[in-house]
Amino acid sequence: MSKTVRKIFTDKSNGQGEIWEYKDFDEFCSIYQSTAWCSGGVVDKTLRALDYYKVPVYVLRDSENSDFYNKKMYIIINYPKITMFFRNDGVEFYTLDSLIKETEIDYSMYDLLKNLSQKGRMFTDSLKKFMYGKLSDEVLSDYQGVVKIDEYRKNDDFSASKIYIKFTEDRFRDVSNMQDSEFHLAKYASKKYYYGIDWSFRDYYMVDEDFDSGFWYLRLMDDENIKKLLLITKIYVDPKEYSDDEQKILNKANDNCDSLQSLYKILSNLFPKQMEEIVREMTYRMNEQLRDTIFDTIRDDFRKLKEYTGLEYDFFDETIETTVVDLWANAMSIPEKGLSPTKLIEKILSNYLDRNPLNDYEDYWNYENWSEVDKESLNEDLSKLFDYIIDETDTEKFQKYSEIYEHIKDRYGFDRPWEKTEPNGRIVYLTIKNLDPEDLKLELWVRLDSKNYRTKVSLETFETLLNQQQLFPLEKVLKI
Repeated sequence: MSKTVRKIFTDKSNGQGEIWEYKDFDEFCSIYQSTAWCSGGVVDKTLRALDYYKVPVYVLRDSENSDFYNKKMYIIINYPKITMFFRNDGVEFYTLDSLIKETEIDYSMYDLLKNLSQKGRMFTDSLKKFMYGKLSDEVLSDYQGVVKIDEYRKNDDFSASKIYIKFTEDRFRDVSNMQDSEFHLAKYASKKYYYGIDWSFRDYYMVDEDFDSGFWYLRLMDDENIKKLLLITKIYVDPKEYSDDEQKILNKANDNCDSLQSLYKILSNLFPKQMEEIVREMTYRMNEQLRDTIFDTIRDDFRKLKEYTGLEYDFFDETIETTVVDLWANAMSIPEKGLSPTKLIEKILSNYLDRNPLNDYEDYWNYENWSEVDKESLNEDLSKLFDYIIDETDTEKFQKYSEIYEHIKDRYGFDRPWEKTEPNGRIVYLTIKNLDPEDLKLELWVRLDSKNYRTKVSLETFETLLNQQQLFPLEKVLKI
């Protein structure tokens, strides 16, 4: 029997005929010359399949001793992007199910026919033909999902040619189990230039809360800035009250310092712009380290993917780039045959990622490494900000501010409502919100007769209001 003709199925149990495979147009038409496939309206389609695309056609027909199809025959023509079904008289069936309905074949044959009619099922064979110059790049590009081919020829070898296959974000995320945010990270990690994008792994408000609780990231500061911080602390915070904290700061302790907690509240009032800059600079440098470490991990994951499979994913074009020979070699290692380009890529990726899953890019804390923070740049900026605070300090004035601040904090507290009942039974609530560094007056919230007021008073006036026993014109004193 010729190499271009092959019987691939015989139904011996139910007598439902045979399926034959043909690869040569002339030999095919020497057998079926009286059909519409070779002399009627379908001839151009069989010719295009066998001569242009060089893919086989399949014929479902009666066996020699059977009359199951009443002498009717059916052809499956499988183009790269579409599969067509015709009866020998030229009648077309638009789906495999409609063909099966007419033939009334047993569904035991369904899986085989479904496989034979799978779109793009000859893609792997076409890759091999293209490598040896037996198929044009135009034909290979006709397969569903193939975006383009960059042909590279060495003698008659085209195996190093690049092939690009569409693989959408949704498909890639499904096969890799990536979250939307992880895909977004990987997308920008694949770029050579990603600066100017705000990567907020560690939030500004999170760092601000750390400073507010006395955690100043001392380990990121150099010795010179530690000395400056100690000097500022001694100016604004009573060193006797926090006698143990000086050694903590010198040792760059990782735990919270009560003195730094008080200092942050004081400096945030006195130098709000500078303290915001300090927090922002610290946040930026830590985010910078997290970004670089996470991006390096992502790049390493995808470098290994390319190293082991030859596949490279373009996150922006949503395509897989590889060489024809790498794609064909991968296809040879997969048991499933007859896969379309997209299904083949999906299978290759799935097999690799099952054994080598991508890292969890959302678990940011696993990537935190303070030794990799750009401490030189950080400390240059901190030094300037600390110098400004030291140079702008009016020692006498700010020591007075510090005394009042500590007195309020210890005795009355900030944001704590104090209730006072006047002799006439009227209830007043007084809350200290802040201490103004300019005039050393308290910013006071007053709730009186179900109404809220804001005003400023001296510490002496506040204490008089709070402790006065006789009736007095509260509205006049508060100027509300």
